[in-house]
Amino acid sequence: MTITSVSTAEQKANERVRIFGERVKGARTMENRTSGSVAEAIGRSASWYSRIEDSEEGVSVDRDTLRLLSETLRFDEAHFETRAGVEVDRAALCFRAKKSMTKAQVEQVAGWARMSGELIVDLVERTTTVIPLSLPDVTDNPSPELAARRFRELRGLKPHEPIGEMARELEKSGIYIVSAEFANDDDPKHDAVSTWVGRRHDHKYALVMLRPIDSWERTRMSLAHEAGHLVLHRQQQPADREDQAFDFASELLMPQDAMRLEWPARTTLETLLPLKFKWGVSLAALIMRGHKLGLISDLHRRSLFKQLSSRRSYGTNVSWRTREPGAADRPVEKPILLARMLELAFRDNIDMTTLSRMIHFYPERYLRPIVEGQAPITERLHAAIPADATNVTPLRPRTARARG
Repeated sequence: MTITSVSTAEQKANERVRIFGERVKGARTMENRTSGSVAEAIGRSASWYSRIEDSEEGVSVDRDTLRLLSETLRFDEAHFETRAGVEVDRAALCFRAKKSMTKAQVEQVAGWARMSGELIVDLVERTTTVIPLSLPDVTDNPSPELAARRFRELRGLKPHEPIGEMARELEKSGIYIVSAEFANDDDPKHDAVSTWVGRRHDHKYALVMLRPIDSWERTRMSLAHEAGHLVLHRQQQPADREDQAFDFASELLMPQDAMRLEWPARTTLETLLPLKFKWGVSLAALIMRGHKLGLISDLHRRSLFKQLSSRRSYGTNVSWRTREPGAADRPVEKPILLARMLELAFRDNIDMTTLSRMIHFYPERYLRPIVEGQAPITERLHAAIPADATNVTPLRPRTARARG
């Protein structure tokens, strides 16, 4: 009788493991790969691979196939063996260029949103830090402008008071902000995205994802715009939702009453500069706002935009339309709330390996940009968490120095 021995390596290769299709698809879309290219790389047919991605309850594969998937998609094997406990409310996924985006680009953004949601949910549960969601009531279907005024009232902002830091106001309202380059392509079509994330069938966390750009004006407008989506469009997605979000953002950053009171008698680019710096918006946004409020004619609006394009900055020869005056006078806002929660969770050090294990083995190359996109932990960090947050343990930042 012949006895056939099977090596330990062969046994391990033939071992069956359970993987989840949504994990495989999420990794593929985040890596900007087509399903066909992945199937070819692992030596399987396109139909076999499609069945893997479509499996909701998981599917059994041999360990060697899992290894090939891991190598091809550059995700740890353990990532595919964990069921995704966090969902993205795709119906509420809002960004400006959605109609012109490919399905792959939308899926890539959704993958980043899910990863961000898993980070948020895990940190909330680990730190027991709860920021009460405080957004205005819109059940009576108010205009975007009225909704923006209600947002200001909730935040205690006076009608004639500029918003100092837009990111802080959103975070104090319970909105989580991630700043990272979530568009893995050469033609990103959006500066920011907003949606709702959370455990299955419980999308209770408001999320804004912000691409890091070097314009403080565009960053503030994008944050206000996404706040508009979160306030107005959680339950419905009207055809004019982008216009509504822009109207909300305009009223939030440039209140109508204040603009009418402070608008210069003679509107030029130079006379608009004081308003730009006071209210923290671009000249372009001011021109659009003035036209919307009937403070300048359509002809005047077109003329001002032509001047923005033709005017050049001294020394750089860059047009004001590309880079407005004062571009370096104000820092680009960064979120800080997640940095604070990471500080609470890790106490002394943010260990990327531990963080990856904590967040279902997402690769460090995706998690590190989120961590680095947060503002540094500073002595004013406590401002990110309002006094009414529950179960918050105040920590003295590590960078604090004794004052003499």
